Amino acid sequence: MAYGCTETNNGGSGGSGGVGGSGGAGGVGGVGGAGGSGGSGGSGGAGGSGGSGGAGGGGPACANFNGTYVVTEQAPCAMGALLKSTCVAQTGCTLTVSTNMGVMTGTVDGDVATFSGELSHLPTKFPYECTAKLENGSLALNCTVTTTGSTCAIALPEQALPAGATSACCDLVGQNCGAGSECTLVDPAGEKKTYFSVCEAVGGAVAEGAACTRTAFGEDNCAPGLLCTDDAKAPNNFACREYCAKASDCDAGELCLAYWTGSPLAGVCIPTCTPFGNGCEAGSTCRDRNSLTNDGIVDTSGAGGFACGHAGPVPVGGICKLDADCGVNARCGVDFSQADGNKRCVAYCDNAHACSGGKSCSPYSIPGYMDFGECQ
Repeated sequence: MAYGCTETNNGGSGGSGGVGGSGGAGGVGGVGGAGGSGGSGGSGGAGGSGGSGGAGGGGPACANFNGTYVVTEQAPCAMGALLKSTCVAQTGCTLTVSTNMGVMTGTVDGDVATFSGELSHLPTKFPYECTAKLENGSLALNCTVTTTGSTCAIALPEQALPAGATSACCDLVGQNCGAGSECTLVDPAGEKKTYFSVCEAVGGAVAEGAACTRTAFGEDNCAPGLLCTDDAKAPNNFACREYCAKASDCDAGELCLAYWTGSPLAGVCIPTCTPFGNGCEAGSTCRDRNSLTNDGIVDTSGAGGFACGHAGPVPVGGICKLDADCGVNARCGVDFSQADGNKRCVAYCDNAHACSGGKSCSPYSIPGYMDFGECQ
């Protein structure tokens, strides 16, 4: 700090007395002049002003985690086997982390995000606490199941979104993107492996159940809240279907077909059917489908119901990758009579539809269809 210097002026000297005048003849001598008065002392100098305080440090209070991320390498832990994608929506230093296993919420402090929530392990939910950092273009997760203490570390590279997307992690059912925009589900990698909800300009006004067209998955002319899909129909026979996040979002006679690798976890409402029945159009067949329950959990047991799906060209016993590869009344699964590690088309069966080739019916024990299963 600078300090002011005080300076004092010295007083002026007194004036000399005047010389007495010469006396007149016989007169008395003049009186001597009075001495001059002393000068006033000078005032002290002003003190110097204090120095200015230093400017405050710049930079954000928290890192920006907004983005969409995908799992490219499976980690050796329960979460690593199930987690497929993550969508992070951040406002200020508060964030919501949507995954295909469920939703977590938390905050960001500096470059570290901390969040927690319940995630599904098909079908049980477990409480998780996680931390994350952004490292080399990836979301580096470290998570712990609080009830068991088991841990998992996963790195998820960021996934670029379509050019028309203005933001991600929107509400497919609630449609919260604002006027002139819609929340739609997209497949940015084009691989039918991971899906994300994004805000885009409204693409059309085609009603639920009506025929529609699309240029890519989620890029279509359906009205907001609907997806143009050929699920439940023959391949490339597209119709607008309503988005759902749980079974109760759909009408009676429908199930919520799960896009179980999407973030947030979501699906579309499609009509149900009866196994071995005639409720599916040519080019499709009735199958047990992965659906969302009223708790928003993926049900892989078939208890959610049956729905039509694509019927493909691969015969029973042939090598397949997806159910849609297989023909009528068959699915893609494990044929335990084969030891080559390939998935194969296996035939459905029940008490009225026996297996052939020396195989027997292995029931799925689906409520209402306890004898329905596959030939093994």
